[in-house]
Amino acid sequence: VGRVAGILIIIHLLRTGRSRLRFRAVHFLPRAADLGRITRLAWPASLQNFLERAANLALVGLLSPFGPLYLAAWGIGTRVSLMGRMPGFVLGLGMRTLVGQNLGACRPDRARRGVWVALGALTVSVSAVTVFLLLWAEAVVRFFGMGGEATAVGALCVRILAAGLFFD
Repeated sequence: VGRVAGILIIIHLLRTGRSRLRFRAVHFLPRAADLGRITRLAWPASLQNFLERAANLALVGLLSPFGPLYLAAWGIGTRVSLMGRMPGFVLGLGMRTLVGQNLGACRPDRARRGVWVALGALTVSVSAVTVFLLLWAEAVVRFFGMGGEATAVGALCVRILAAGLFFD
């Protein structure tokens, strides 16, 4: 509700001319040159994302003949693995800003030093998560509601995916 109210207020201010910014409908029309440049820059990331999703679909297809127990283990394992990757996502986003600001300030030495510090922090973080998941995989799987025979299958999946965190 708060975001919608904020957007409505901003639209009202922009349309009534109560701000320094002046927007007209022509400003929102796409420009072919800009779209071409965006496409040239974005296609590698788009292809990587597509291939990752296709690989996940292929793995689910390979696991489905083994039954719902293995699919459930895969689901829990991938979610736990994603949680282990979160520090890398956060550090990556922060480092983009840090590097951009330092390069803009003509301080490449500070940008390089920041990247090395972040890489060290990421290595420690991923190592700790991997060790935790390798040692306590059964407890993690039980925490997500798997019990009985499913615990061993889920724990094996979590361990395999945890070991892969270093290569991701």
